Amino acid sequence: MATITKNGLKHGTIGDQVFYVVNGKQRVRAVAKKYTAPKKGSRVYASRSKFGVLSTLAHHLLPAIKIGFHKEALRAKSFEHNVFISVNGNNLDGDNIDYPRLVVSRGIVPAPRFANLTLSKGGVLRVDFDPTLRSDKAEVVYLAVFCPDKEGFLLSDPVNRTEGRLKMRIPRSWLTHAVHAYGFARRTGLHTSPTEYLPVVTETRPQN
Repeated sequence: MATITKNGLKHGTIGDQVFYVVNGKQRVRAVAKKYTAPKKGSRVYASRSKFGVLSTLAHHLLPAIKIGFHKEALRAKSFEHNVFISVNGNNLDGDNIDYPRLVVSRGIVPAPRFANLTLSKGGVLRVDFDPTLRSDKAEVVYLAVFCPDKEGFLLSDPVNRTEGRLKMRIPRSWLTHAVHAYGFARRTGLHTSPTEYLPVVTETRPQN
């Protein structure tokens, strides 16, 4: 219901219009439509749910994707977070993430070809990689480790590609949970290699 002042100015709603006064002048706008949440099972609901899951995951992996997608984000004038979601949009089935297909880096640098990933009972990850695939430019290798149950993420210190081996420690509290590792190389100029998914050996973990 609207009211009218002695000056003839209207305040309030009439039909589908809202009248109000700003600095003594009459203003009018349309009535805001009532928000209706998308129904479960709808395409809009599924799209928002997928975006939410990937956005949460990107929050945890942000240090790695800032390296792995930086060049692409600059080219697209976007954020690494958005590029990550776009690239990994098809890696989600409902709320389940396909971790072996997850991409935290992609680029033109040759992949390190990781091998022999081991996890000690003390929580030390060791992995070998091929040191002969480097270019004439400086290259370093990273290992990104994610524990979904603990919502924890660690990015290793960079190791020179000529070394051929990388070592890092993860929290002991992760040892009885699923752990996912992703390795990639970075070259001068922020060019990176594609992600290599590295299944973490489970046999070396302490048993409950």
